[in-house]
Amino acid sequence: MSSQSGLSGLNAASRNLDVLGNNIANANTVGMKSSRVEFSDLIASSAGGGGGTGGIGVGIAAVSQLFTQGNINVTGRDMDVAINGNGFFQLTMPDGSFGYTRDGQFKLDKDGNLITNAGAHVMGYPTDKAGVATSTTAQILKLPTAAPIAAHATQSIAAEFNLDARILDNAALTAAGHSTNPRSAFGTSLDVYDVQGVASPVNLYFEKDAVNNTWNIYGGIDTPAVVGPPAVAAVTNPKLGQMVFNAAGGLTSLKDGAGAAVAGTGLTLPAGTFASLNPNEPTKKIQTAITIDLGKVTQYGASFAVSNLTQD
Repeated sequence: MSSQSGLSGLNAASRNLDVLGNNIANANTVGMKSSRVEFSDLIASSAGGGGGTGGIGVGIAAVSQLFTQGNINVTGRDMDVAINGNGFFQLTMPDGSFGYTRDGQFKLDKDGNLITNAGAHVMGYPTDKAGVATSTTAQILKLPTAAPIAAHATQSIAAEFNLDARILDNAALTAAGHSTNPRSAFGTSLDVYDVQGVASPVNLYFEKDAVNNTWNIYGGIDTPAVVGPPAVAAVTNPKLGQMVFNAAGGLTSLKDGAGAAVAGTGLTLPAGTFASLNPNEPTKKIQTAITIDLGKVTQYGASFAVSNLTQD
């Protein structure tokens, strides 16, 4: 029995080394889970009810995989994904059978199907544009790589900028013998896109008024091509509106280009206010409605809400 016990120990140790070697060889294999050998003792049976012998060695009860969470690393590839926690990626193998993997190194084939390195198709649930699942049945994931992406006109923009309350108004500068504040010093440009994907900049400029904590809004800098709303359409460079702040920097009231107080919480600069700067269509008007939100703008750290942007 002693020799048989020794041989069983050598065989078990050899099998354990095989498993350990496999673990080490796959240390850098994505999605690989290590295994371990689980040993069991071999009990000798006793004959005739007499006194039996001791064990006859050791055997391999099982080789089990350890599904512990591995490290998640940034790869720089958009098609690489990882599972944090339990679960598998469901696959349809090349022969049509089902499979599962933790390896998220996916690629696209010539037809736009999401596949593994072995050519298996990755399964998933199709969704609409909002990310809501459109089916409860797992399907082969396919990206419309050959289909063009439809152009959409700009719908909304949120812009943030600062209006410096320390700037002297133009009346104070003139009294001190200085020139007025250059309007170009406080401006911003927002690109809007039409349904063909053509960009046109919307330029807004802010000039501090003679009244303290008051800023006038303009649609351009002495540019005849910029046409204002109907009430001030004859002005070469019209004032589109006015913002009035309190001593704490909060926006307290809004006025339109004609100086009338704006009812409600927002000043809307009407569509057609801005001319296109596209050299191919210099007379084109950007059909844009811009809303300045009374509740979001401050003089020290302005949050300028722009919404309902369209262009035709």
